[in-house]
Amino acid sequence: MRYWVLPSVDSTQLQARRCLDQYGLEASGLVIWARQQTHGVGQQGRPWVSALGGIYMTVMQSVPTARLMHAPTQVPERVATACQSVLDGYVRAWVKQPNDLMVGGRKLGGVLCESLGTEDPGTRMLFIGVGLNINQESVVTDARHVATSLRQETGQSYNEAMIVSAIATEIMQCL
Repeated sequence: MRYWVLPSVDSTQLQARRCLDQYGLEASGLVIWARQQTHGVGQQGRPWVSALGGIYMTVMQSVPTARLMHAPTQVPERVATACQSVLDGYVRAWVKQPNDLMVGGRKLGGVLCESLGTEDPGTRMLFIGVGLNINQESVVTDARHVATSLRQETGQSYNEAMIVSAIATEIMQCL
């Protein structure tokens, strides 16, 4: 895996698309991590508030088209479970289908998986986006969910780079 850490970006998913356009399949294995997003996107195109203190990342991975088309819902479920396993080292997390990561009744983060075709029709590029509230002292609540952060739940601050690395590793292993 290779990491590209950005202080701010419009969206890690959009940055991943630009990397695919520029580098093609060579971008596979890249983890794009931004400290802040100015136009983060969640489920069904909803805005994702991406304040400092959170983790906003996209893992790019090429996969055979046939495998992805055979079981398209397995990838988001596996990714959410991989994230949950990392978070369980800090809090008791659970997955609210289809893509929310929860602590109790509060939203800690979410997963957004997309795929695009490549120059090779037998290969698609997966964009596995993860947004997590980590070190924020308070989190903006949307109309659908009461949000929280690891810091709010435990009273401790966390090394975001360690969590990014653990999540990226778990994601790559679950694919």
